[in-house]
Formats: sequence, C-alpha cells, structure tokens
Amino acid sequence: MARVPVISKDGNPLMPTKPSRARRWIKEGKAIGKFNDLGIFYVQLTTESSNNKTQPIAIGIDQGKL
Repeated sequence: MARVPVISKDGNPLMPTKPSRARRWIKEGKAIGKFNDLGIFYVQLTTESSNNKTQPIAIGIDQGKL
C-alpha cells in the first residue's frame, strides 16, 4: 500500500498517511497537495497537527535482490 508523505505547517516531516486521508484533508482545506523537486507528491498541513510524534523507522535491504 502506498503512503503519502506529510509535512507539518512548520515544514517538519510527520508520519505518512493513506492516500484517501490525504485526499480528504485537501478537500476539507486542512492540507495542500504539493510536488517536491523529484516529482514526489506530498501534503503540507495548513492547520496545526493534533499529534507531532513520529515513530522510529527502520529500513531493510534484501541483498538477494541486488
């Protein structure tokens, strides 16, 4: 499942969200959809987020696929 990156009102990265939630935020005026320099779509919140906590994220690389 694809996730949409989320940026706070201040420009700090937050946890990604589902595409359906991102569309709802844009429709309700809670966020603005933007593209970064690499062409990746993300949403920037226009209101203060209710929770600014982020979870630790670990990345794993499968050496067999390289």
